[in-house]
Amino acid sequence: MEGGGRIIDIVRHYIGIRSGESDPMSREKIKTEEKEEKLFGGFDVYFVCDRSGSMAGMYDGQVLWEFQRKVLYLILSSLYRLADKLKDAHLSPKNNLDVRTQVISFIDDDKIVEDKPLSSEFSGKDIVRMWKSLSEIGMGNGDVAAIQYLYGKIKEEIEANPGKRNRLRIIIAFSDGGYVGQETEMKAWAEKLSEELGVIVVGIGLTEVAQTVPVVLNHPPKSFGEIVDKLENLPYVVAKHIVL
Repeated sequence: MEGGGRIIDIVRHYIGIRSGESDPMSREKIKTEEKEEKLFGGFDVYFVCDRSGSMAGMYDGQVLWEFQRKVLYLILSSLYRLADKLKDAHLSPKNNLDVRTQVISFIDDDKIVEDKPLSSEFSGKDIVRMWKSLSEIGMGNGDVAAIQYLYGKIKEEIEANPGKRNRLRIIIAFSDGGYVGQETEMKAWAEKLSEELGVIVVGIGLTEVAQTVPVVLNHPPKSFGEIVDKLENLPYVVAKHIVL
């Protein structure tokens, strides 16, 4: 064993020694490779709802604000059940993954309302509060203000907990009219969220009028954007991006 490493071919080794090789190529070579494993301590989904005046209109046989609220309730219920199943799975701390959700909406160019606080719960109180809140329609498009608001909140949390493991974060932003006059700002904030905080922004256009949504935000892997061809497909589009 003077050469280090277990001899794996004794005949080849003997021939090598007899031929004058000091360390024949017949030993097992020990190799250690270090890899950094990325662990995530949680998954946060933030929803930005559109409560501009145009959401009171009809599209694809649906009143937009009513459909948005119904879909959001469906998705949050599903995520809450997932969070419950993860808790019941009794995973080790290393593999644990809790799910938190938050819902905000804009009812003016700069007025942001928190319809559901960030938490891993979807209680009866959360349901009633969100259901009532999302039925009130305002005026103006606060897409940029909403993204700015979440940037500030997420950055604040990250800075307050520097020693904690990273969380997966995704923002799902609904818009029925696109980002008219705000295209540059929306793109810039989506890039800022991705590059500085590791947050994925997904813009979803609810009507054909929202053609600018994919143009502005569909820049994988930093951000994504698309228009639902039919409102009934909205839950599947949202689920697709969350899973991805």
